[in-house]
Amino acid sequence: MPEPDHDDAVEETVEELLTDPDAPEHGTHPRPPQTIDAEPSGDKR
Repeated sequence: MPEPDHDDAVEETVEELLTDPDAPEHGTHPRPPQTIDAEPSGDKR
């Protein structure tokens, strides 16, 4: 049965997304680090 193997692969992918801090779908980072980094640089000028 290939379905159980497919489920395992999906679960692994989901775990990677949940543990990946750079994942845009994580939801804890509303703004990407580049945007946060660029804002203070613009204010300093």
